Amino acid sequence: MGILDRARSTMDLDHSYFNMLVYGPPGTGKTFLARTAAEAGHRVLLLDADHGTMTLRDQDVPSIPITCYEDTIEVYKELAEREHAYDTIFIDNLSEIQKMLVDQLKHQHGRRFGLHSWAMIVDKTSALCRLYRALSMNIVFLAHSMEVTDEDRVRIRPALSGKKLPHEIGGLFDLVGYSHTATDRTGGVAYRIGFATIGDRHITKDRSGRLEAVEPNDFGVLYRKVFPTASLVREGKLPMVHSRPLANPDPQPAPPGSTPATPASTPAPPASTPAPPASTSVTPASMPATDAIHEAKPPTSYEARPPAIHEARPHASHEARPPASTPRTHAPGPPTPASPELPAAALEGRLQASPVDDPPAHPVAHPAAQGETPRAEATPDTFGTPAWLDASQRFREVLDKIARGDKARAEAVVGYVKRTQRVPSSAQMSAREIRAWCERLEFMHTAGDLEDYL
Repeated sequence: MGILDRARSTMDLDHSYFNMLVYGPPGTGKTFLARTAAEAGHRVLLLDADHGTMTLRDQDVPSIPITCYEDTIEVYKELAEREHAYDTIFIDNLSEIQKMLVDQLKHQHGRRFGLHSWAMIVDKTSALCRLYRALSMNIVFLAHSMEVTDEDRVRIRPALSGKKLPHEIGGLFDLVGYSHTATDRTGGVAYRIGFATIGDRHITKDRSGRLEAVEPNDFGVLYRKVFPTASLVREGKLPMVHSRPLANPDPQPAPPGSTPATPASTPAPPASTPAPPASTSVTPASMPATDAIHEAKPPTSYEARPPAIHEARPHASHEARPPASTPRTHAPGPPTPASPELPAAALEGRLQASPVDDPPAHPVAHPAAQGETPRAEATPDTFGTPAWLDASQRFREVLDKIARGDKARAEAVVGYVKRTQRVPSSAQMSAREIRAWCERLEFMHTAGDLEDYL
């Protein structure tokens, strides 16, 4: 069998686990993430080089003390070669493991410690990440953060030695998050992880495309969002189905005297069977109907987020334009309003002018008043719905905190949101998009990135 016969569809690969790097200052809840993983039912193993297990003192989490770099290699070999019950590994933390390696090489090389020693340190740190990344488990590396001055600008990077390693380490992981604290609505401290920022002040990354810019520090929430189908399997709501076989497996040898069967990948349809119409959906032979893992649609609450930064999501009231080749059968009606007009009684006393809104140039009558057929009800998070009203109120609270009474600063923040979202007002934004902007603005304000974009 050649190497091309080993090709598999990316839909068939095991995407039920992720590898993640979370870095940030001390006290921002990095080790606490392991606690939330255990509480979510994951079988966690903690490699403790930071000696910060007090956060887990009332949680039953197996822990292995790491005293040298070789300990991590020994753990990796046993995880790769032996049967075990763990599905999630936390390495706490990469910065301390690298410091152990530096001390070890300084002791071994003595006066010969120099550039070749630092090159060995960088190579071994990178190799450690690649080794654990290859395991079929959830792998979470934790690391401290540090400030790096580059071209007269301060950037936040994982606290690792090496000229390029702190900047390039994020390329080894599917998820890279910056751990930080924020103030919740009650004035308390909330732990957050940022997975998307504008600019390069922080290294952040989300290959899944299913996480918001800022997420709560909860492993269970992150896992359900990134792998909604695998979460249903873990909860017993979907059967466990293994991935499909190789694209072109070696055919089994036929018994002597038998006629070789036609390959399943190229079946010859009977002459009497009419071909299905072009619009009929045909299931490929290589995809069995029982493959619930790959066919089941994820729950709506965990679907991929809308493109909040680079694209403006079309509003629900926008109608699809007919193709140029399709002639019109009736005269065009009045222009469609930019957003649905709701009865005044539904909004009276509940909504003041949102800070992102621009008043319409001309009032638009309700469709029913113009003799038109009323359109379908708006989605649960569009303009004027209770979820949208709550999100708009939350945006005003965040704007007041950021602007600190400065009207010009508030207008600059609102203008930045409109330009980035490419909308004239918040009426074209869903409640989810507005909430995402609340988290994004709070994160940028706390991290000091906001001033660069106003």
